[in-house]
Amino acid sequence: MRRYLKELRWFKSLQNKILFVFFLLILPLGLLLVYYNFYASEVIRNQVAHSNANVLSMYLGTLDRELEDIDKYLFNLIAKEPDLLALDRPEDNDAEAYNLARIRIHNKLATDAVYYDRIGMFFVYSQRNGDLISAYNQQMTYPEQHRLKSELTALFAQDLSGYTGRNLWFLHQEGDSPSLYRMIRYGNVLIGALMSMEHLMAPFEAADLGNGGRFVLVNEQDRPVQANPALEEEGIEFHAPDGAYRMEGKRDSYMVVSKDSSKGAFRVAALIPDRQIMENIPYLHRIVTMIVAGTLIVLPIVYFFLRRMVLVPMKRLVTAMRKIKSGDWETRIDPNASSDEFSMINETFNTMATQIKELKIHVYEEQLHNQKTELKHLQLQMNPHFFLNSLNIIYHLAQVRNFELIQEMSLSLVQHFRYMFRSSGSLVPLREEIEHTRNYVRIQELRFPARLTASVTVEDSCIEALVPPLVCQTFVENAIKHAVSMDSPLQITVKAYVEWEDPHWIWLDIRDTGKGFDEEVLSKLSEGVDIGDERGNHIGIWNIQRRVRLMYEEEDAGVYLSNAIDRGAVVQIRLPMKVRETKGAESDVSSAAGG
Repeated sequence: MRRYLKELRWFKSLQNKILFVFFLLILPLGLLLVYYNFYASEVIRNQVAHSNANVLSMYLGTLDRELEDIDKYLFNLIAKEPDLLALDRPEDNDAEAYNLARIRIHNKLATDAVYYDRIGMFFVYSQRNGDLISAYNQQMTYPEQHRLKSELTALFAQDLSGYTGRNLWFLHQEGDSPSLYRMIRYGNVLIGALMSMEHLMAPFEAADLGNGGRFVLVNEQDRPVQANPALEEEGIEFHAPDGAYRMEGKRDSYMVVSKDSSKGAFRVAALIPDRQIMENIPYLHRIVTMIVAGTLIVLPIVYFFLRRMVLVPMKRLVTAMRKIKSGDWETRIDPNASSDEFSMINETFNTMATQIKELKIHVYEEQLHNQKTELKHLQLQMNPHFFLNSLNIIYHLAQVRNFELIQEMSLSLVQHFRYMFRSSGSLVPLREEIEHTRNYVRIQELRFPARLTASVTVEDSCIEALVPPLVCQTFVENAIKHAVSMDSPLQITVKAYVEWEDPHWIWLDIRDTGKGFDEEVLSKLSEGVDIGDERGNHIGIWNIQRRVRLMYEEEDAGVYLSNAIDRGAVVQIRLPMKVRETKGAESDVSSAAGG
């Protein structure tokens, strides 16, 4: 975790760390307050839902018991009333007996209806004769009786198999107001009861659901049986699991608690406005609001104080350090600060900046002297290496007594060593380095006829660029030393060109078709490890790498070693484009390179 935080740049700032600490302190408090507010709201909602569910169960249970009593009465009427059999026969068979049975049934229904004050109508309907016998509640007006009779007559004209086959009360609507029906088939006779909407919902009117709360009768399709445009706009779903609740509504939030009737194909839903529920906890909201507002007010004050007393002086100190890091050694800080501690820090900083400036001048001069000495040592270290190889070539030519080649070899060696002894400076034109490389390749071609070929190409735009001496010849020599064999000829390719994306850089590319670098040697060379041994193997490569690091301060300059995909070694050298314009400019370039 600590390592990950160190990698975050923004977290390294003291100001951001202080803000982060404040955030860590305030966030849990804010989350706790929000959670407590949410938890209190949920507790209240659960209590209200539980209370209203109990009320709903109580009133719906009372209604279900009344419906069950009416069911018992209807079944008892079927079991004990023999006149129902007369209604099942055609009236034409015995009109007098039919009419007497009809009168007795009407009188009984009218007498018994007195005991069921919520029932709007008892009825017996003979499907065979199309005859309806009905008895109404005494409190019902004549228009209401006429409406219910019309609805019932319209209902009998429909297919009743879906109603009589269910042992439940069902809702049916023919006009503006729906009614609750119970219908039992006895042969071709239908016995039933009808309850109006007003009588059905009468028990629930005594319950208080608060301002805006209401009970809604819902049919089997989860739709309210009475149209209400306001509820339709809210898009409320009236079904909620028993013992639970759900919050519905688009503009206004409502708690929905519903319960199914055990005796009918309907349910009753209680709608309670959420604002009515939450009005009992205004003080909790006020406390939470005051704490949050107080925190938001205090936090900027504390941050402003810390910023003025700590962050601003610290930022002033960091800014001065960055200026000194960039090379502005004249930067100083005002010793007068907001506190004695920062005053002491500022005075100490100014004193240290003065001392470091003086020390840096002395160290820089000493480094320049040591750098020049090391470069001269590296070049002297390379000269014996070339000298021994040259003597070895002459020795082999003398063995074959080819005096003409010895003369050509001697002339080439003279030119070779003249270049080496003359190139003790830091930088030479690329043109001279390429000519020297070609001369060296010619010497090796005389030594290995038909087994060595070389191709050297240079772009005209970089022919006068200044490069370290022997930078190409060293890698050509290494390729010949380790790759020439009797099995297959060796091809060496040397290219020098200007970088396409940035013309301020040049590339030297040396490739061969030999076996390439050994993986262990390549790994050590990539790490900059000196791998030269007592026989002088690889000392030239390491010297070039070391010289390039000493002569160029640019991070992108360097020597890159690798192996080709098919076979052979690949050496790529990236150097800055520097051209010798005048004698004075040459000395400036050499000085800038560290030579």
